[in-house]
Amino acid sequence: MTGGREPSLTRAMWVWASPAARQMLGDMAAWPGFFDFCDAPHGNASARISTLYLEPPDSLDEQALRAFLTAAHARGLKVEFLYGDRDWQAEHLARAKEVCAARIDAAGTGSQAEASFDGIHLDLESQAKWSQKAFRELLVFLRARIDRHNESRSHRMTLAADLGFWWSEGGDDSRPQFPEALKQCDYIVTMAYRDTAGAQASCVVPQAMAAAKQRKPLFIGAETQWLANQDFATYYEEGWEQMERELAKLPELVAGHGGKLAGVAIHHYDSYLKLRRERRTSPFSDVRMDHWAVHSILAVRQAGILLGYADGRYAPDEVVTREQMAVFAMHALLGRENVPDGPPTPSFPDVAPDYWAYRWIECAKAKGVALGCGDGLFHPQDPLNRGQMAAFIARAIVTPTGEEGLASCAPPDRPTFADVTPEGEWSWCYRHVECIAGRGIANADPSGLFHPEGGCTRDQIAVCIAKAFELEVEV
Repeated sequence: MTGGREPSLTRAMWVWASPAARQMLGDMAAWPGFFDFCDAPHGNASARISTLYLEPPDSLDEQALRAFLTAAHARGLKVEFLYGDRDWQAEHLARAKEVCAARIDAAGTGSQAEASFDGIHLDLESQAKWSQKAFRELLVFLRARIDRHNESRSHRMTLAADLGFWWSEGGDDSRPQFPEALKQCDYIVTMAYRDTAGAQASCVVPQAMAAAKQRKPLFIGAETQWLANQDFATYYEEGWEQMERELAKLPELVAGHGGKLAGVAIHHYDSYLKLRRERRTSPFSDVRMDHWAVHSILAVRQAGILLGYADGRYAPDEVVTREQMAVFAMHALLGRENVPDGPPTPSFPDVAPDYWAYRWIECAKAKGVALGCGDGLFHPQDPLNRGQMAAFIARAIVTPTGEEGLASCAPPDRPTFADVTPEGEWSWCYRHVECIAGRGIANADPSGLFHPEGGCTRDQIAVCIAKAFELEVEV
């Protein structure tokens, strides 16, 4: 699906201040490649991006930002100032007034307009955190500032907002939210994140009708980033070819519901850039591509650490045993093909030389990664608990491996977790838990506890190993 056809719909794209965007914006030599991608995403000129919703990163100074805006305008792109937050609070609305008003006032005229934003673009998430009345006041305020700007300067600016498709419901003051927002904005992007055109069009019926009534342009958002347990809401799994086939159906479907579609907005640059051409599939029959740990599971498989079972399963919910953890740790530390044969004399009475995991357990013992239990046995088939998991991983990632290397990891002044302390029941693994917590390998539960006694499942182990050994995890 390539070529030079004109876009069938106006296309926009969110460019958040993400790592990839920061890297691109901070390197002037990378700008032409970015603009080329906008001209023909994935070689598809009919999907040309003509408008950017740009959140300038703090690391980009004003001079560099103006240079980027000038370069973008020279390539025929419009750029709107993006202001948003995933967890909007009431104070964010007040901050938006200040920040967005400053951008409007800074917009130049004449030749200076080329180095200015073309509009203000608000991305609004959970309206439960603030009053719809306060939000409407923000839009009225910005509308007045933009109108004042447009009356006095030749460089015209627009006001737009991204709203959830559920915004047609009445607000906290019994006034319809979407029509009120639409009244103040030049256009609206409705975040109808679904992975089929039919589902997207069905979501926007009230918005489409309201937009048609007010003769305001309506855009539909299309999600491309991976969403755990929400494959239905993103084209991440389907790929860009299938996404384009679905998006091409939207104008007719929206028209069938009494509306008119002005364009599509792609969310967002990072994920759209990495979106595959064809559908992504999982190599495991029991791990969907929206599984919360899928990328770590694929990473450990790619590294040869956990390959799954012969019947095609990964068994993500299966509890890991101590013998399995010894195998995984040695595969991660040495490589699957580099685990040596065990010694002729076993280190543990319950792990004989003919035992299937003998050489891995003996290797883990030799590396100081596995020390056995207090009774001198290894207990290979016992379920691995989180305290033991922390000990295995902490001993494996330090230099030298084992308790000797761990001695250099100084724990914090105060325990990170109330249930793992220097004096408590789990004091034996205190340093190990603090080591992996300090490196972001394992975190607390919502209550702030570590639960060292809890079991470890194969999906959890995949995540910890991928983080501990810094495996490439594609998202």
